[in-house]
Amino acid sequence: MTVIVPQFIFGGRQTKFLVCLLALTISRAGLPQNLQLVQPIQTDTNITQFNNFHYIYLNTNVTARQQLVVFLPGTGGIPVDYRDVVKTAANLGFHAIGLTYENPLTMNSLCGNSTNPDCYAEARLAVINGGTNAEISIANADSITNRLVKLIEYLAANTINQNWSQYLGAQSNLNWPKIVISGHSQGAGHAGLIAKVYPVARSVMFSDTDWWTPDGHLPGRPANWIFSADVTPDEFYFGFVHVQDPLILYAEIIPTWNAYGLGQFGGPVLVESNRAPYLGSHMLTTDLPPQNGNYHGATVADAATPLAADGVTPIYQQVWQFMMIGPPELPQLQITPQNPGQVQIVFDTYTNYSYQAQTTTNLSSEWSNTGPLINGDGTQKNVSFNRSVATQFYRVSVQY
Repeated sequence: MTVIVPQFIFGGRQTKFLVCLLALTISRAGLPQNLQLVQPIQTDTNITQFNNFHYIYLNTNVTARQQLVVFLPGTGGIPVDYRDVVKTAANLGFHAIGLTYENPLTMNSLCGNSTNPDCYAEARLAVINGGTNAEISIANADSITNRLVKLIEYLAANTINQNWSQYLGAQSNLNWPKIVISGHSQGAGHAGLIAKVYPVARSVMFSDTDWWTPDGHLPGRPANWIFSADVTPDEFYFGFVHVQDPLILYAEIIPTWNAYGLGQFGGPVLVESNRAPYLGSHMLTTDLPPQNGNYHGATVADAATPLAADGVTPIYQQVWQFMMIGPPELPQLQITPQNPGQVQIVFDTYTNYSYQAQTTTNLSSEWSNTGPLINGDGTQKNVSFNRSVATQFYRVSVQY
């Protein structure tokens, strides 16, 4: 995708124009990938149940983002049910894992009518980190964090030149700032809570809400933890739901997203009526019919997600891409006249994005690429131009 950032004019004085956004979808469906299947017990002999294969995808033919996408299946689901979204992550340059974990019971069945205001948080934290409470008991070995740590350690030890160890901290804990945590249904709720307690790169949530009706009293409201303070900034949460989902009601998901703080980025956007970046919204919805009538799985499950005209590509692939990587932060441009006859543009860059300076003398004409393509590395960059007698417009495009 490409985003165009603020345009400037230089002709005696400088004037700032409105930001202009463009989106370009690049098909990556045919790119080759490496797939590894690893059983949890191979990584830790203390894991004795819920032993379906982890799915690990890596595409070494694209630029590595040096970030990891972890996908958590919904209740009763396993990674083989969600291969397309994990493959999409790999084709974007992520290390990508579909993780098997202990998920036989829905959180809403455990806590929906509880009198305990912290029921959802306690039950989810037991699944995430291990523990026992009134609702559930999960051994530490079977927790999401242990399974993920042990899998990454296994991959680091058994693969060559794939740099899996970057996702571990100094004491064999997870390097959360390099991890995009995502999931469907129950897994989406875990992704939301993980982002509340750990500083993740992004939280990508498909079709989930923890809807609490205290002691069964309707209409209910989002669970307490969703209102809690964030360790991960609000701007890195994204949600996607089908408006006809019979399990995650539209009337309940909107207040849930507002409780997360997503409303500050705009209201719900129907993805089939828009293109990336979806008006900048973090509340994404769809009303397309699923493949198999499963509205709850339609947003991300392989068997339910509708396909594009080619009968192969998931129709929501562009939505998944947007939720995982975009839009990029738009750098502020500093424009300075220099002598003799030079103009310099200075801007900050972000790792894994590429930048291209462009000029034109007429906004109704084509823009010309000026200077080299610059790979962002987190430092400030500058580009110099020959100063024109005519009015000159400047901008920088960001490719991500």
